[in-house]
Amino acid sequence: MCKATYYGSSYCKSFPVGACGYGPYGKTANGVYVAAISKLFRNGTGCGACYQVKCKAPECNEEGVKVVATDHAFTYDADFILSAKVYAKMAKPGKEMDLLDFEYVNIEYERVPCKYPGKNVMVKVHEHSFFPHYLALVLLNQGGMYDITAVEIYEEDTQDRKAYGAVWDMHNPPKGELTMRFYACGSGTTEGKWMVASNVVPAYWKAGLTVETNVQLS
Repeated sequence: MCKATYYGSSYCKSFPVGACGYGPYGKTANGVYVAAISKLFRNGTGCGACYQVKCKAPECNEEGVKVVATDHAFTYDADFILSAKVYAKMAKPGKEMDLLDFEYVNIEYERVPCKYPGKNVMVKVHEHSFFPHYLALVLLNQGGMYDITAVEIYEEDTQDRKAYGAVWDMHNPPKGELTMRFYACGSGTTEGKWMVASNVVPAYWKAGLTVETNVQLS
């Protein structure tokens, strides 16, 4: 049986460290309904995926809560680590404190589409980037049921490498405007498609820059 707990409980005293590389976005994505995951992290491929999580106890409601994976945390007792506020949202009205007293609870979960109506995929230049020697990028607004498993950034035929979480990086990137293409797979499959975001990174990029692509995943 899968389980969930929350940050600050005796089962998970640590706090999010942002393993997906989202930074402040990770605190506000999906209307702050976010989660850290353990087994589902998959070396960062699980970042940005959405799940419907329902707890299994008399205090739990039937709807559960929809969360997006923005972090990685490990505990022997749980697969999902939620904020206390999101954890309490799984409770029936008036039973929130009773559920929090459990500190962990049995759950059922399923992968569901992420929805960002009218929003294209965004590319953020990670704060650790250092022009012009080191470029790290993060993809935001990853809609639908897709996992992004490969990324290429190029002016010439140069392929980057995966650093951690949802961050893709390269040393000595090509000069000039850069085009990005990424491979989006359907959940649980290796079959997918390459999607191209042309000239998405300007020639004189800087850390913290966020650019909207012409690509929408839904």
